[in-house]
Order: sequence, then C-alpha cells, then structure tokens
Amino acid sequence: CGSYTMAVGAGASIVRAFIFIVIYEAARISHRQVTLKHVLPTALILQLATDPSAIRSVSFQLSYAAMTGIAYIYPVLRGFWPESSKPAGRFSFRRIWETAALSISCQMTTAPLAWHYLKSFPVNFLLSNLIALPLTGVIIPLSILTIILHGTGLCPDILIRTVEGLTGMLIRSLTIKKNVVEQDEKETGLRKILNFGHTIGHGIESSENLSHLYHGECVALGMLPMCSSEVRERLI
Repeated sequence: CGSYTMAVGAGASIVRAFIFIVIYEAARISHRQVTLKHVLPTALILQLATDPSAIRSVSFQLSYAAMTGIAYIYPVLRGFWPESSKPAGRFSFRRIWETAALSISCQMTTAPLAWHYLKSFPVNFLLSNLIALPLTGVIIPLSILTIILHGTGLCPDILIRTVEGLTGMLIRSLTIKKNVVEQDEKETGLRKILNFGHTIGHGIESSENLSHLYHGECVALGMLPMCSSEVRERLI
C-alpha cells in the first residue's frame, strides 16, 4: 500500500486513503474497534501535521469532504429505506439504495467546493452519478413513493414488485456489459462493441464549440451516423 502511494505520486487524496488503511489495520491488529468518525479527524490531524500545505490542495479538500459525507450523512440516508426481515441479497434494491445513498452523501458535502472552484454545478451532475449506480428514470420516483407509502402503511405489493422488476432489468443490462468485459479483458475483439459511438463521440467532445455537452451526450450523437436510416429516424 505504501509502495503504491509513492508510485502514483503521493497525492493528497491518496495519502489520505493510505492513512485510513494504516489506522484501520493498526486497530485490527490491536483488537480495537474504530469507526469512521474516529478515523476521519485522526487522519486529518496526522496528514496536516506532516504536510500543512496539503490543506490548499483541492484533492485534499474534496477527499475529506467526501469522507465527511460518508461518516455523517450516509447513515441517515441509508436508514430511509425500510429494513427487511430477510437479509439483503447481493443485487437487492436495498443494496442499490445504499450505494446511491453513499453517492448522494459524498455529493452533498463536495458540492460547495465544486461550486467554489468551478463556479458551476451542472443540474444533471447528480443524476449522471445516479445513472451509473443506478437510480434514475422511473426507478427513483417509484422508490421514493415506496418509502413514503411504506411509512404510512399503505404501500401496495404491486408497487414493490414494479420497483424490483425495473431494478432487475437494469441489473441484467449491467451484467451483459460485465460478461463482455470478462470475455475480452484486453479488448481484442468482442469488447469493441462497447465502444459503439465513441470514436465520433470523442471528436464531438473535443470540439470547443460543443464543450457544453456531456460525455454521454457526445457518445449518443456519435451513435447516430453508425445506425441504419430506419433506426436513426426512430431515434431522432
């Protein structure tokens, strides 16, 4: 771990992660229980003691801001989804909600810094992350509705089944991509299908006149010329 930290240049955020690991490992070896709320200030003090100038680093600020969100906001958001008497499965909707809650927690504490340094905060920045996790489209409002109705004791089974069904469809689509990557890790053949639209998309993305477009939007535009005229007409 120390060798990796040095090999990648010992950036502020990497050093923070290294200190976290050292503290957790020291606690494990000494049979002591520690929580993130204990580790966070300890790591902060140790890092600033060895390098006070690190506090001016944007990566340092963002890294500790994100961890603050995880330590204090994530437990609250995580509890919004009702507990089940059965253990949550690996791909259960609760697991996805926990992952989304983790992302939202980090974004809530890093957003002020992003605004301070970049003077902007794109509206779809939050949604883009939730897509990757995934929690967008129909799934998000339905899950919120499920939580609200569950709290009132009026949550119909069909709503729960709908949310679980949509989540299952999304998981299956992610599994397809995972299987493609596993079959062609070095991108010698099959994996190239995942690059659909990227060649033109990257060209669009590099254009100064189109710099306001997001990566996904550029790739979507790059897909259009590669589609048949019939498919293109339906998409447009």
